[in-house]
Amino acid sequence: MKAAPCGFTLFELLVVLGIVGVLAGVVVFNFVGADRERNLQTEALRLAGLVELARTEATMRNSRMGLFVDDAEYAFATFDPETRGWVRPEEGPFRLRTAPEGVSFSATAETLEVPPGRPPRAGGRTLPDVLIFANGEQTPFTIEVTPAWGSAPWLVHSDGIQRTAATRAGEDAA
Repeated sequence: MKAAPCGFTLFELLVVLGIVGVLAGVVVFNFVGADRERNLQTEALRLAGLVELARTEATMRNSRMGLFVDDAEYAFATFDPETRGWVRPEEGPFRLRTAPEGVSFSATAETLEVPPGRPPRAGGRTLPDVLIFANGEQTPFTIEVTPAWGSAPWLVHSDGIQRTAATRAGEDAA
């Protein structure tokens, strides 16, 4: 009897290469989409963590802090009682933060009335979007971290007393 030849036919090799190519394409496509979703989540979690850090800082220093939110950036500031204005740090964790590409911010917060005659400060605005007091309380707020690519936004929110949380829109807070 003659032994059967060992090895694979050209057709079998092409089928295996085709399957491997399709699987590799799916994996690469999922990683690219997941990367920007992961960056979106990271930005929301960073913002929530910085608000909590600012609450701790305000309590430790017995001072007021604020969070200014614009479409493409956010920044923390400390209230200076001598100048009665808001001072933004140039460095450190509370420095100006710019949104990643394709991400925007929008803040909704309980507003405080500004006494008439008080001059505007910090970019023409008298008060920050979120006020953080020395006792650890803050203005109740929701900041929407919205992607331009159409997936659900992240919400960074607090009722003013509870810890600041970051949740995906439509999901329950844990």
